Amino acid sequence: MALEKEPVNKVSRKDILTIDLESFLPGDTQIAVFDIKDYLYKKLILKEKEFRAAMKSHMWDQYHGKYLCITCSSDAVIPLWAYMLIASCGNEHSESVYYTDEKNAYNWIILEKISKLQVEDFENRRVIVKGCSNKALDPSVYIAITNKLQPVVRSLQFGEACSMVPVFKK
Repeated sequence: MALEKEPVNKVSRKDILTIDLESFLPGDTQIAVFDIKDYLYKKLILKEKEFRAAMKSHMWDQYHGKYLCITCSSDAVIPLWAYMLIASCGNEHSESVYYTDEKNAYNWIILEKISKLQVEDFENRRVIVKGCSNKALDPSVYIAITNKLQPVVRSLQFGEACSMVPVFKK
């Protein structure tokens, strides 16, 4: 009678680091949307004096601890200084301010975290970027993590440890 060998998990024996891009999102991420349309005359025209007064009296503290997304849901032409003014006010109270809609805010948050990533932790390592996530992430986050890690990693792969797709190898 032959002795049965215990199965060996070859994946766990490899020195592979897995990155889940969704883990770059802070827990219970709160996104707040600031729609400029609500501060326009007839929802189409920005009147500087009234707009500045509205920004001054707006309750910005409601965005404390939140990620603020600036958008405009009308077809109005908004001067660029108006975005700067909103960002200036919002920066004092929110985690970060982005020009995007709520759906894409998660990608911006992840891109920001990738830009701050310390690459020394990944030097000469085998890295897998997890492929499945609960949120639909934009290809830009996968491009950003590739750009950030490729110069330092030994190999970069996509997917799961049991079924990875090679992307780059030194």
